[in-house]
Amino acid sequence: MSEASVDGAALNMPECVPARMVNEYVYCPRLAYIEWVQSDFAHNFDTVDGQYRHRAVDDEKGRLPAEVEDGDVIHARSVWLSAPAEDLTARLDLLEARGKTATPVDYKRGAAPDVPGGAWEADRAQLCAQALVLRANGFDCDQGVIYYSASHEAALHRHLRRLRRSSPASRISPHARLWRPYAVFSVSL
Repeated sequence: MSEASVDGAALNMPECVPARMVNEYVYCPRLAYIEWVQSDFAHNFDTVDGQYRHRAVDDEKGRLPAEVEDGDVIHARSVWLSAPAEDLTARLDLLEARGKTATPVDYKRGAAPDVPGGAWEADRAQLCAQALVLRANGFDCDQGVIYYSASHEAALHRHLRRLRRSSPASRISPHARLWRPYAVFSVSL
């Protein structure tokens, strides 16, 4: 945990920001601030239903071997990895890998949107954050899948290497240190 202050009040903030908060920030920066910095969250029908639909991938199953060999086939659910150098942590719903080539699969409650790429921008940003975490842990990750459970549709996203760090943190807010991990994301999928 690191300590930061907002208007003089000390806050204990985790060292790494969850990829889920990257999703929240892209969706609505104000909502992300309320949930992350102020720790204010109330469940509603959608979040409870989402937890129910998500239950299978929340149950840890399969493991990452201590050393990944070229021929290893990995199929693991609810894998938690961190990348302190990227200021990110992620709980991967499903990790599929053959050797060091990994594909994260992120499960979502709703239906696939009718938008170019077949996924919401916030969901793509979360997937890119997961790819960064995987790369920082020694995997090659250039694609990922977002699965929308309500419509039973999956959106495959290739070229995750297009994720680039571009915006200076100082543009986010006067409290940029709290938002530093969010400030650097620029997603072009």
